[in-house]
Amino acid sequence: MLVDKSHFKELFDAPEDQISFVKSSSRNLQMRYTFGKDAAANHYHATVVKMQLSRHIPELMPVIVDELQAACADSFKDVGTGTNLPLFCFDRRTDWTPLVAYKTHAKIIARISNRIFIGLPLCTEIALLLS
Repeated sequence: MLVDKSHFKELFDAPEDQISFVKSSSRNLQMRYTFGKDAAANHYHATVVKMQLSRHIPELMPVIVDELQAACADSFKDVGTGTNLPLFCFDRRTDWTPLVAYKTHAKIIARISNRIFIGLPLCTEIALLLS
């Protein structure tokens, strides 16, 4: 155990200016640089995610899974044939296809986020424009 049980009351009773999730995450994620100065100064997004998005994850799972499958199908194609490959497929007859993990991951997350926030017809158009 990282924290003794006797310290939980102290943690729960601590004021927000001493123990702050928003400040800690801002520092750890370097929000000023990753999300911009406005997001670092105004933490509205944390409240939106906590109060709105998190509560609706069970309802959103079919949408998330559907867009994840579509994004993976688009992201992981055989360069030689253009056909979709299973996600963890190795074909000894072909060469390795280079994959930039961070860039691919970011695109997939962006597609899922767009699908959740703006819906299917518009997110598909945006994905086509950005590809």
